Amino acid sequence: MKYLKRIILIDKNFALAHCLMAEIFLDKKQYDKAHMKLQDAKKIDAQNSDILYMQGRYYQEIGNMDRAIKFYQKCLASNQNQE
Repeated sequence: MKYLKRIILIDKNFALAHCLMAEIFLDKKQYDKAHMKLQDAKKIDAQNSDILYMQGRYYQEIGNMDRAIKFYQKCLASNQNQE
């Protein structure tokens, strides 16, 4: 976590660093912090498939399956567009 914080201090627009921090917070069940980091990542790169996936995981973990499915579908569509 401390290395991700350093990376963000160096480059606050590194979306995947924010996304990885969100994943760590999700693993620790710190949902408010995870949501804040996902919002930061989304502001930087809203169409990134890793961020879309992590948003789906976030909503799944808090029990909002409709939104989770929405983000998983966006993730799949984003991956298909990259091929």
